[in-house]
Amino acid sequence: MRVVVADATPLHYLILIAAVQVLPRLFEKIHVPIEVREELSCPATPPPRANLDAATSTMARSPRRAGRGL
Repeated sequence: MRVVVADATPLHYLILIAAVQVLPRLFEKIHVPIEVREELSCPATPPPRANLDAATSTMARSPRRAGRGL
């Protein structure tokens, strides 16, 4: 099984160019850490913030690690 943990920058640009759907074609499981979702949802993040939920709806949401804060 091919698994990937999504980082904010590549995920942001895949959403921006409407190509995020390529990830499920390449990987069986995609983890989006909560920190990445928060970064991409932050008002300071350039658009396309509005497309984040739709774009990542099929991706697993990884829980935040204990003892880790932003």
